[in-house]
Amino acid sequence: MIRALPDANTFKASVHALSWLEAYATAFRYPRTKGGVTASPPAEKLKSALSAATPLLGQLALHYGVELDAKADQPALHARAPRAAVGAAAAIDKAK
Repeated sequence: MIRALPDANTFKASVHALSWLEAYATAFRYPRTKGGVTASPPAEKLKSALSAATPLLGQLALHYGVELDAKADQPALHARAPRAAVGAAAAIDKAK
């Protein structure tokens, strides 16, 4: 998922920090090829991810104009991509 985000996306670094959760997206839906079920992520690591995801979700909702407590059938106000300022994008590139 993270590869699909352009570097100028202001949320890319925050999403990248949670990208390890991708491994669990379908891990519990299907049994492993050799049987059994994938082990759960460590509780502390999951708690840390939840602590990071909560403010990120709030920032995304604010950017897209989504009311998180609204009815599920209400769309976002817009779908404009978030972009970093030119200087911020250069700083992100240097940090890589």
